[in-house]
Amino acid sequence: MTNGGKAWENFEDAFRAILEAHKDFFGLGSVDPAPAKAKAESGYVYDIEVLGYAKGDQKLVLFECRRKSRNLEPKDAGELAYRIETTGAKKGYFVTTLDKGLAEGAKTIADFGHIQLSCNATPHEYVMKYLNNFFVGIVARLTLTGSASFEVTDSKGNIIAHG
Repeated sequence: MTNGGKAWENFEDAFRAILEAHKDFFGLGSVDPAPAKAKAESGYVYDIEVLGYAKGDQKLVLFECRRKSRNLEPKDAGELAYRIETTGAKKGYFVTTLDKGLAEGAKTIADFGHIQLSCNATPHEYVMKYLNNFFVGIVARLTLTGSASFEVTDSKGNIIAHG
């Protein structure tokens, strides 16, 4: 899909823009405009696809975007839980496509959120689900067509030209 001449082929970029529009709902003060780094207590630096900052305390909120052909496994959940803990983040979320989710074992690993997003999302056209909340972006398209005609008459009402 394209929008405004820009190809939204990158799932993470589309989600970042959508998250920016809904940051109040998720309790965020801001969202980094590009992939970012988060430093762990050990000094290790993680690459984070989408990074937000909580309103008020500005603590990190991590968003791991996973556009996979399978549900997320317990090892994926364990990695995110560890990143949340070692970076001191306030919260973390997995972002998957609407048709994918978390395997049963992954749901029991830690307390993190799961956001589902349409796989072909753009910043303006998307379906996003979080818990029992749905967010929809729609771009209305309007096509106008028309025609015109005219008649020129003389003082007696005779048509002298038309088109």
